[in-house]
Amino acid sequence: MKTNLLFILTFFAFCLNSAAAFAANVDFLPRISVSEEYTDNLNLDDSDEKDDFITTVSPGFTLNIDDRSRGMNLSYDAGYSFYDEYDQYNGWRHNADFTGWAYGSRNTRLEITDTFLYTKDPEDDYDEDNTMRRDRNVYYTNSAGVSVTHQFGESDTIRLGYVYSILENDDETLEDNSRHTPSVSLTYWFVPRQWRLETGMEYTRGEFTGSPAAGELSDDLDQWVGNIRVIRVVSRNFEVFAAYTHTLVDYEGQEVDYQIYDPSVGFSCAWGEDAALSLSVGYYLQDRERGDDESGMSIDGDIGKTWSFRRSSISLTGASGYEQSYFGSENLGFDVYYMAGLSARHEFSRHVTGDVFSSYRRDKYTETEDNRRDDTTEAGCGITAQLNRWLSTRLGYTFRNVESDDRDAEYTENSIVLTFTLAPSSPI
Repeated sequence: MKTNLLFILTFFAFCLNSAAAFAANVDFLPRISVSEEYTDNLNLDDSDEKDDFITTVSPGFTLNIDDRSRGMNLSYDAGYSFYDEYDQYNGWRHNADFTGWAYGSRNTRLEITDTFLYTKDPEDDYDEDNTMRRDRNVYYTNSAGVSVTHQFGESDTIRLGYVYSILENDDETLEDNSRHTPSVSLTYWFVPRQWRLETGMEYTRGEFTGSPAAGELSDDLDQWVGNIRVIRVVSRNFEVFAAYTHTLVDYEGQEVDYQIYDPSVGFSCAWGEDAALSLSVGYYLQDRERGDDESGMSIDGDIGKTWSFRRSSISLTGASGYEQSYFGSENLGFDVYYMAGLSARHEFSRHVTGDVFSSYRRDKYTETEDNRRDDTTEAGCGITAQLNRWLSTRLGYTFRNVESDDRDAEYTENSIVLTFTLAPSSPI
């Protein structure tokens, strides 16, 4: 907790000093929310489902300071949760995001970022970590980065970056991890407005620690990822490309080292402000030093499209590809995934809006003994009302189901959340 207070106070002092030094535009948006949640599966356990009511009070703010050459944005939300029956889980939640930037010259930009999360809720980090977490012990994550981007031509840029990230668990049965990730990338137009080259290299040093209760720890690893892409601009909204990505993973221990060879071709297009599509097709080969290799068609896609009507809209999203799942609550290695989502929104009146959503994701972890596969289905609906200029409320329902080859990873949860939020309609 002392670490969290130091983090908050340091950022707050930086904000005050920055505001005085910048003599720039300053926007401040305070807020506070109170929510009541019912869940029928508190610990996300398929064999021992427990229900409870959770009351959470969350004050927070967003601060933006900006002038022509430098600026910063800080968003911070605290929260204290009261559990009706299982009050041993009562506790704090902290979530902070910081971005600071400055131009050293007309063409050189320095950026500093930090994202911090401290919580007991196993689903708070769900968007970043798709592996299974079911306990209500404290865990926290922090990811701090710095980057320098230099423009040396009309549209040519080079970027140097470094990110340091950690995951710490109070649960002694889970291992902790940290990673250092320096990177470099280049965008170069060798034929202006027609042909460009995008290339980059990223190195990650991953280290794993924990108590004896966590069992045998994962092997520390070194991962190198290099990529190159040649793009032909066909029109303002349409591009075609050929690409190659090479990945090398070197473990310090008994795990099997491997390389991934992944050539591909594809296209990207955009039409309007609410529609974009990118799709590449190739063939990847995961070449292991020992054991069977993994290979197959690589379909890496990302689609986003919104259809707008008079008072309604429908959005479709989809993506596929592969990633390395090393630094979440579970270390499961190489992951081939597919996902799709659909959402709709309707304005019943000027101040009342309803929404529905659904999504599906399949993950196949090829480095596990049984090639574990997880299927995650999520659906829900909600209604939001603006009661007056400062007060809004939302009632929402969410269903989530996880089916897995690992029986311990399966669960079904239904949750209902009623939230009241007090905030000004525009920043101060």
